[in-house]
Amino acid sequence: FFDKLNKVANQNPLMIPLPHFMLRIVGLFGECKRFMGIRSSLSIVNMDMLSTKKYYSNKKSIKELKIHYQHVDSAIQDALNYFTRIDKA
Repeated sequence: FFDKLNKVANQNPLMIPLPHFMLRIVGLFGECKRFMGIRSSLSIVNMDMLSTKKYYSNKKSIKELKIHYQHVDSAIQDALNYFTRIDKA
């Protein structure tokens, strides 16, 4: 996903893949910050969700509901346009 996002957004950030145990350590750090009363979006649950590889097929919805999906790249571009538009507002 992040590779596609960077391609559509014309960005080339440094992407460092971290193993699951390191993400959990970062999440634990966030939990400690939260315990001390410091707001943080880092948590063990968020890091677990980030490292879980979940892929679902849309074939059943296409077949049974006759849904037509747009290409992922154009959906990402639409989202980028939306967030750019509301950021300027």
